Amino acid sequence: MVFELSNKDLISKALEREEGVLASNGALTVVTGKRTGRSPLDRYIVEEETTKNDIEWGEINRPFDEEKFHSLWSKVESYLDDKERFLTKVHVGSHPDHYLPIEVITETAWQSFFSRLIFIDPDEFNPKGKSNWKILSAANFECVPEIDGTEKINVLGSKLSSSCQRYPSNALFFEY
Repeated sequence: MVFELSNKDLISKALEREEGVLASNGALTVVTGKRTGRSPLDRYIVEEETTKNDIEWGEINRPFDEEKFHSLWSKVESYLDDKERFLTKVHVGSHPDHYLPIEVITETAWQSFFSRLIFIDPDEFNPKGKSNWKILSAANFECVPEIDGTEKINVLGSKLSSSCQRYPSNALFFEY
């Protein structure tokens, strides 16, 4: 089941699901685990027609096979199909012509709430009718490195909020 909830309802869901607690000032507080950042070597970009000649490939911008990406994306979608998940529709960038419409689908209510706070929660989503970008955040999904082509078990399943922030920002820079 997919929920598109208000900020207040996302906070209530996060508390109900024990994803976080309220601080003394009323702010939602979550614990994301022992890691507080990511390694620069954990950056992968799908190497496909629109990226293969425009990315400076190397140790930081590492290519990820397009076929493996589609396979992994399908696995994550199937994984999320069995879960309660949350949808947030936001814009990256405030310019009326130069924004990216993003649909963020998360396994946790708090990550959906966070994505609404760091991006623009528009009065009207995607008024120019642009192609939507999509982020799947499956906090508890585990990759199988030998099959999925990843080096780590938890690539798409980051519990860190920065994952939802970093990818659309990079896409905006690439687009414009």
